[in-house]
Amino acid sequence: MKIAIFEPYIEGIGGAQRVVARYANYLQLKGHHVEIFTQRYTPKTAYKGFEKLKINIIKPTAKNLSFLAFLKRFNDFDLRIVNDFPSNFIGIRNKNTVWICYSPKRYFYDLKEHYFKNADLKGKILLFLKSLLKGADILSAKRTTCILPISKTIQKRVEKYYHIKNTNIVYCGIDCEDYKEGKYEDYLLCVSRFETPKRIDVVIKSMAFVKNKRLKLYVIGDGKEKENIENLCKQYKNVEFLGRISDQKLKELYSNCLALVYVPINEDWSLVPFEAGASGKMTIGCNEGAIPEVIVKDKTGFLLDDITPEKIAEKIDYLGLNKKEAKRLGKQAKEYAKQFDWKVLLPQWEKLILDHAKKD
Repeated sequence: MKIAIFEPYIEGIGGAQRVVARYANYLQLKGHHVEIFTQRYTPKTAYKGFEKLKINIIKPTAKNLSFLAFLKRFNDFDLRIVNDFPSNFIGIRNKNTVWICYSPKRYFYDLKEHYFKNADLKGKILLFLKSLLKGADILSAKRTTCILPISKTIQKRVEKYYHIKNTNIVYCGIDCEDYKEGKYEDYLLCVSRFETPKRIDVVIKSMAFVKNKRLKLYVIGDGKEKENIENLCKQYKNVEFLGRISDQKLKELYSNCLALVYVPINEDWSLVPFEAGASGKMTIGCNEGAIPEVIVKDKTGFLLDDITPEKIAEKIDYLGLNKKEAKRLGKQAKEYAKQFDWKVLLPQWEKLILDHAKKD
């Protein structure tokens, strides 16, 4: 089958782009003709998984005109797979379109007030201009052949905001064999994109309440809040800002950390706790969004209600005093992560994608 995959840009190493590269390579290895269409591709900073794929640049390439790039017809393919907004606009004018839905765009829907509240004047104007595309977003959902949400949480959002029911979930995964279990040293990890909904600031501030002075927090990631996060880290002696690091270095840190701390607002889905789990490490998480799908309460990690720095600090201190418990939960997290290994998931993806394509 001749398959076109659409992604707005390929420039970083975020979770969603890793997923696109992983399933695109799998479909190619299974004998399908696969091509990627994107507005912008920066090989130097992009995830290396795209190197063996054919990348096509579509115009206009300006970020603010991205919606125009995905309103074109692409008739030379049997199937079109779309990913993040606004690549889903492909479904408006093209049949046989499958949307891998990481979430209905959050600044249109569930996090609209959050983004507006935390934006400066320029940001508020930009959010207003983006809101003009909400109608086209809803239209694309109605015209797309099928939507495949990536979690139960996103399945509920698709039903709530697009009024589309009975969708099939395609879970995103990791390659468990790439991660190794090591020691349980006196540091925790905060691994995330630097955006306000990730609540990285809350995690950093929790270290002010940690009583065990041996314990440290390493903050890892990149994003538009980088400067703010870095400056906040400097205020705490037991916090070290590492920023963007190599995959190899990250895996080493996972291998020997005590635990991961991950408490985003109503997260869509996350691979980070699975990466920690595959390394034999548990996660201090939050009881909201898709995190309860990723972390099994009191079996692969902790799920906290009403997140505060004090609550996170309490769990950090508990693990510092109970490393055997951290190890026990980490072992269970490792077993749980195996269910979300790409070896298990990708054949399911191929079947769902092709089955829906045949129905159109």
